[in-house]
Amino acid sequence: MVSESHLFIIWKNARYKQDEIINEINDKLRIVEVYELEWSDKYFSSNMTRFYGQKLPDRSFKEKHCGKGAFLLIICEDSSPIYSDRDTISRDIESVNTNLFDLKQKFRNMTGGGHKIHATNNPLETDHDLTLLLGVNVKDYDIVNKLTWNKEIITLKQDLVGHESWTSLEELFYVMNACEEYVVLRNFEGLPDQATIQGHDDIDFLVKNYDNVVFLLNGEKVFNKKYRVHFELTIANKKVLCDIRSVSDNYYDLSWQQNILKTRKLLRGFYVPENENHIYSVLYHALVQKKSIAVDYAEKLGFFFGTNSISALEQKLTNYMQIHNYNFTEPKDLTVFYNRGKRSIARKWFYSFLDFKLLVKKLLKR
Repeated sequence: MVSESHLFIIWKNARYKQDEIINEINDKLRIVEVYELEWSDKYFSSNMTRFYGQKLPDRSFKEKHCGKGAFLLIICEDSSPIYSDRDTISRDIESVNTNLFDLKQKFRNMTGGGHKIHATNNPLETDHDLTLLLGVNVKDYDIVNKLTWNKEIITLKQDLVGHESWTSLEELFYVMNACEEYVVLRNFEGLPDQATIQGHDDIDFLVKNYDNVVFLLNGEKVFNKKYRVHFELTIANKKVLCDIRSVSDNYYDLSWQQNILKTRKLLRGFYVPENENHIYSVLYHALVQKKSIAVDYAEKLGFFFGTNSISALEQKLTNYMQIHNYNFTEPKDLTVFYNRGKRSIARKWFYSFLDFKLLVKKLLKR
């Protein structure tokens, strides 16, 4: 049986029981390292938000409950994992490593109930937590080849990786690879060395969990409208724009979005759609989501399909959609053009209104 890497967190308000908890973990699992981690006061609530994937503002109930201060991180190995269904409360019934889950529940009861003890339920969760906390994923941490804990507690004062900005695109993708299901949809030829290419000034993501990715990337929303998914990130002291499309937002058919994520491939350290999904999603984007086909897209489509004939390309897209039983979908993001018969008329009026507003703003600035 393959061993698993896991971790526990003893938040500040449960540390009065830390010796008892550590001793029991040491009896049941192999402890590799123990850290005392201290986050800065400035970023504590932001760290909690990004770590748990939910909005936890300063002085939130969870922050007060867990305690704002130095906490213990216990990294361990389970050589005999056992899986069974458990009620996780927050995510309903899930198959979890019961060795970890049952210990976590015991420690929570021991410390007065609630969530003052955190533990990972599976290796994917460990990868997420370890990467955010220490900036290294499970594979690179290489727990199997680490010595058993020597009773030393390592003290670290640092916030989550990406807490203020990202040092590089490589760092951002490294963290995303461990934490979330995503692809860069298109125009990724220059990545990760160059964030954008001529004519395309943003990175187009498709993600499984929109809220988690928004918290993880830690960017600023450019527009305050709920349907807008345009964000500004700080990467290597430069501003980089991105759109975060997500499953069920109707940017593409739901089944197609799910298939794009399911069949994704790793390219130069980040995930992209496999070839067929890539070229047909670009074709769909050019024909359905654009008022007209730009020169660079015309060149790409000619290379992909061996023709620049609009009618031939439209037929290829129609055939593809029919074969896979995908529907043409009207995006929830109202700023995405939708070129499909009568439904496109209202959105054209919307675009005209936006163009008028931009014109007024320009005139007022003169």
